[in-house]
Amino acid sequence: MIWSGAKEFFDVKTPIKKSFKRYLVAGVLLLTSFPIMVMTGKKIYFYWSEQMHTFFTPEEARIILLTAENNILEEKITTFVQQHIIKKSLLTNSPEILSTLLQKNFPAIKKITYEYQPPKTILFHLEGTKPTCLVNENLVIGDQAVVLDQSNFCPEALAGLPKIVINQQWLANKIVLPSLYTLLHRLSPEQWARFRFTYHAPWLIEAVPLKSIVKTAILATEHSLFEPKKFDAISTIFQDLCSRGIITKKVLEAKNRPFLFDTRIKDQVIVRCNQPTKKGRGHG
Repeated sequence: MIWSGAKEFFDVKTPIKKSFKRYLVAGVLLLTSFPIMVMTGKKIYFYWSEQMHTFFTPEEARIILLTAENNILEEKITTFVQQHIIKKSLLTNSPEILSTLLQKNFPAIKKITYEYQPPKTILFHLEGTKPTCLVNENLVIGDQAVVLDQSNFCPEALAGLPKIVINQQWLANKIVLPSLYTLLHRLSPEQWARFRFTYHAPWLIEAVPLKSIVKTAILATEHSLFEPKKFDAISTIFQDLCSRGIITKKVLEAKNRPFLFDTRIKDQVIVRCNQPTKKGRGHG
């Protein structure tokens, strides 16, 4: 009760009771409607979730192989993509995961980009390795530091490529050593055309002239192979050996290699002769 200045009493309990009743009724209505709201929310969530999964579930995959065109490889990749992503939602099986799987199963793929094209198509752009040279009998090294089987490329892509023999120990893990990778891409078209190379080790590379009047070989390292002064001097040394009678007609007609030019020593070219009666000499 509240006492006023006119000695009158006012009852304030009635509004409080009415407010309390209103809150009580609202609470009861909320409690009774909450399960309905939850069920409705779930239905809406599952409905839109199903719609989203359906929307992002491709039914067709297209593959565009940008380089190193190979119909067989393209078919294999297409089959792999269809097995791992067709009828599967991108929300749970992302293209990023598939990209990792593709590069693991197809090492000839160097780069992958993709785009989803509604309503039901996913398009992959695959950049393949560009082959640089043929290695041994059935291997290829290209513009990435891995060793690939020739089956990753069509015959047209391999036609006319230079060839090199590489000791198997340098190819065991299918990863090309940085120095070897640099050497292969540093060799000029002229060098590939003049010599047949055998890579025994970084410190022992054999270059056999493809056009020569005598069977011989040049020994080099990864460094000396790119010293043009030494290779230019070999012709002068050869003429000098002929004029001095060290290289005779018998030597020129020999089936084996009677001597070697060794460029591995700094500032020198050493001639190593295999004939016991004809000793070679060093030329600086």
